[in-house]
Amino acid sequence: MIRMAELATADLFDAAETWWRADHGDHRAGVVRAIGSMIAGFREHRYLLLALSEVAAYDRDVGRYWSGRVAAFVGVVRTRLEADRAGA
Repeated sequence: MIRMAELATADLFDAAETWWRADHGDHRAGVVRAIGSMIAGFREHRYLLLALSEVAAYDRDVGRYWSGRVAAFVGVVRTRLEADRAGA
């Protein structure tokens, strides 16, 4: 399940992480593109993602994987927000 989840979530997280790391010069168009890509990825893999969420609640390895994956994304967002705050 973890290997399948890694493949299925790569596009979702990559789109979001790319947007958070970008300069945002494309303004609204960049947000629309990133969110559209994430929604398309979720729709394509929705059953796997739903199963991943469920199994992560009771399987230690899957839970560790999923928590780590989400934490990595949160780290990207936190880094960007801290940099923006420091530059403001």
